[in-house]
Amino acid sequence: MAYLNSILSQLLVHVPRHNFQSLVSQHKADRYVKRFTTWNQLVTLLYAQAGDKKSLRDIQNGLSAHAPQLYHLSFRSIEPYESLGLCKNGPPIHSSVT
Repeated sequence: MAYLNSILSQLLVHVPRHNFQSLVSQHKADRYVKRFTTWNQLVTLLYAQAGDKKSLRDIQNGLSAHAPQLYHLSFRSIEPYESLGLCKNGPPIHSSVT
């Protein structure tokens, strides 16, 4: 049987993980993150966009169904859909300009 890459892995080929991690480190994007890292958020958003997912529950159920394959993308945790909704908004940004 022939091996075929998933659409998600084909999309992630265009995002070099090393470059992504260096940008995350440079901007300290994962500073207050405990579980749902910026890489996990990127993979989740690409999955939702490529899979034409309509709701947070749909995203969470789909990711749970593909958990063994996501391990190979360094995707560590599948968050409950409530957490996905909170991560979407992001942390508050404080401006130093007044």
